[in-house]
Amino acid sequence: MRSGRRERGMGQRRRRGRVGDERKRMRLGKRKKGSGSRQLGKEGWGCEKEGERWMTKGGDDAGEEKSKRNRKSITITPEKNITLTSFTKLPLPSTVASPESLAFDFLGEGPYTGVSDGRILKYIRLTESFIDFAYTSPNRTRAFCDGTTSLDKSPICGLPLGLGFNYFTGNLYSCDPFIGLTSVGPFGGLATTLVPTQDGVPYRFLIAVDVDTNGIVSFTDASAIYGPKDVEKSIQSGDSTGRVLRYDPKSKTVTTLLSQLSGAVGVATSSDASFLLVSEFIAKRVRRLAQRRESRHF
Repeated sequence: MRSGRRERGMGQRRRRGRVGDERKRMRLGKRKKGSGSRQLGKEGWGCEKEGERWMTKGGDDAGEEKSKRNRKSITITPEKNITLTSFTKLPLPSTVASPESLAFDFLGEGPYTGVSDGRILKYIRLTESFIDFAYTSPNRTRAFCDGTTSLDKSPICGLPLGLGFNYFTGNLYSCDPFIGLTSVGPFGGLATTLVPTQDGVPYRFLIAVDVDTNGIVSFTDASAIYGPKDVEKSIQSGDSTGRVLRYDPKSKTVTTLLSQLSGAVGVATSSDASFLLVSEFIAKRVRRLAQRRESRHF
């Protein structure tokens, strides 16, 4: 009796096992049919690579298209489309022309910009207008200079091009090719000329300035031969006499960091003062220059 029951029980288990195996095969067959397979292989979800063509396990064309859609991809969608209507025009006074660069003070006020008649202007958001903030030349007069766009008057009126703030002191530095490197305090007025020359030789084309977190001033002389009146000649000749210079407010000395540059018209220092970038307009490139870390000068 016991042996008979044992045999019947084993037969039932075998039958149930065969039925279970058949059901599993049916389920797998349904998955593999078409492209619905979710088996993870080396090449992705439910697909395999044949030569250069991606196909599903089932191999049908509809499955191929669906498999492509199922493959993981990253799509970057801008949160907001940038159009011309996204910008606001800040109108300059009617007699002012040629704003060269922009700077914001440590409070975020501004922008400040230098213009062709020798003034540095500051934008006031409350009134939505620019006011006179500073000027670089001690010989400048309103009657002679206001509104001028003539470079012939720039040695008298000044020509502030590059601007850069020291956010710890509030001083605004300016590069003026006719006056030199200048600095003015937080309340504006006449700027102080710091270095009109280097080793007795006047600068030809000071144009860009930036101040790092240590208070060290980096600035560029676009050319040692050509000035603002001879930009076209500088480009046509492939001039490579530009320099990046460094001014230390504590020792009041200037050091040449990099020379033989082709139109050094821009400079920017890193947030930790570990390196600076300088752009070369003629050479169409940006160079990276590592710097030593210094203690802060205020």
